[in-house]
Amino acid sequence: MITLEMTSAHTMEHEARKAGIPLAIEQTEVWAKFQETIPGRSSWGAVLIRQTDDSADSASAGTLIGAIQLIAMDTHGFRYLLSEHGPAWKQYPGEAVEQETIRQLRHLVHEKDKSVAFLRICTFSEEQTRPVLSMLAYDKTVIIDLDGGKDAILSRMKQRGRYDVRKALRRSHAEITDETEQGIADFSPYYSIMVATAKRDHFTPAAEQYYSNMLRILGKKYSRLYVARTDGKPVAWFIATISGKDTVYYFGSSLASARKDRVPDKMMFQMACDFSDQGYATLDLMGIGSQSQPKLLSLNQFKTKFTKEVTDIAPMRDVPVRTGFYRLLVFAKNCRTGLRHLFHPHESEKEMAWYRNHAQKSSRQGKEQKAEREQKTAQQKTTMSTTAHNTAAQSGTVSSESDHSPATK
Repeated sequence: MITLEMTSAHTMEHEARKAGIPLAIEQTEVWAKFQETIPGRSSWGAVLIRQTDDSADSASAGTLIGAIQLIAMDTHGFRYLLSEHGPAWKQYPGEAVEQETIRQLRHLVHEKDKSVAFLRICTFSEEQTRPVLSMLAYDKTVIIDLDGGKDAILSRMKQRGRYDVRKALRRSHAEITDETEQGIADFSPYYSIMVATAKRDHFTPAAEQYYSNMLRILGKKYSRLYVARTDGKPVAWFIATISGKDTVYYFGSSLASARKDRVPDKMMFQMACDFSDQGYATLDLMGIGSQSQPKLLSLNQFKTKFTKEVTDIAPMRDVPVRTGFYRLLVFAKNCRTGLRHLFHPHESEKEMAWYRNHAQKSSRQGKEQKAEREQKTAQQKTTMSTTAHNTAAQSGTVSSESDHSPATK
């Protein structure tokens, strides 16, 4: 039997860590404090998920198997509750337990707050849930194993990854340092790089205050800002988050010049090595494209080369609470989509064409880089073969002379 217990973010985190439940940064108390700084968001509460025997008299008598933190999102005249990377499970309990948890969570929320239209949580199950109305709900990611240090991290990359990283280490003159404390004090010197990245890659960046508050509230205990500088000027930066033994590459931006010099490759490798040296276990690159999320395919060229495996994760899905109102939201979204197609019939086609072309360009670049590597390898083999042949020939001449010397004498 599954029972739910409402609690505070502080208590949830304490109990979850005591039970050995790994928590993503979004399931921590410090993240709730950060969310409070964003207009329209507030901490709604947290829930402990316990599994009990039918004979148990109270919720506290059960075994803690999961936890979830909920952030209230007040937008466009309605409210929903968001839980990124939640529920957090000690181990995936199976679909039956997941379904029962969703059913009880929906009931608990409806009883406590009649204004909530739906929940947005991460789940593998499609029953009782719907695809998200908005946001990009990725279902695959890349996780770098940090065990063993620099050489081990490099050995576990794809051949393309090792080639790109080694090339970046040879050619890039950028100096990469941890500038977390400087970023906490003043993020403005770095924000223009994000603006340039957004313009180049066709997305809208968050306000400068968002990144500034994130670093300030999470602090160096829960976040890092890595910055690459060329001739003393920042040309790229990464923000990573930390929770327990796990780290996440959360945001990144770079100038076009830095991309040409492969600075992001150098930064990712150095950040992974630094985290490894500091005792962290994993570095999650936070989402890639897939068949269900083609808009993210442009990320794959960069991220997937750092490991040989892709990890499946539970995507975000909506759980309707006020079902009638949720149907109206779906209807309104469909109307907007229909009107956009009516008045701008080629807009979506152009958008998807851009993503496809971007993905194809990345694929073409990958093939060109592979061909370049193969050509370089072939040249090296030819050189080695020629060298070996010449050495053998020289050795043969010396042997011949040596063999004949005694006879001559």
